[in-house]
Amino acid sequence: MKIIKVVLCLLALGVFFMPDAPRSTPAPVPVKAPQSRISAESNQNVAYEFAKGFVEDRLKSPSTAKFASHWDMKYEKVDARTWKLWFYVDSQNTLGATVRTQCYAKMMYLGPDSWKLLDIKLQ
Repeated sequence: MKIIKVVLCLLALGVFFMPDAPRSTPAPVPVKAPQSRISAESNQNVAYEFAKGFVEDRLKSPSTAKFASHWDMKYEKVDARTWKLWFYVDSQNTLGATVRTQCYAKMMYLGPDSWKLLDIKLQ
């Protein structure tokens, strides 16, 4: 009889101190496929950063250049790789006066960290 009581006690203790039984895992949540490298890197903000470099090359005093924020830039997506951008830059002219120059650049995405300037106008 003593053995039965010990076995029953052990079974009762086992119920309270057993690790949780494995729970069923939730159904997998569908995940969107990552965007292609073209759409991830060929966007208006990256095009703008490269366009600023092309504009700086044409300024009299590039070290004084203060470009429009991304919010002030206007853009148009021509196709998956090409962007038209309109923005301004404030910089000093040869006399040291700060002037605002309106800029237009048409940029084409070629690959990682590579953009081609198709057209540029500074007014």
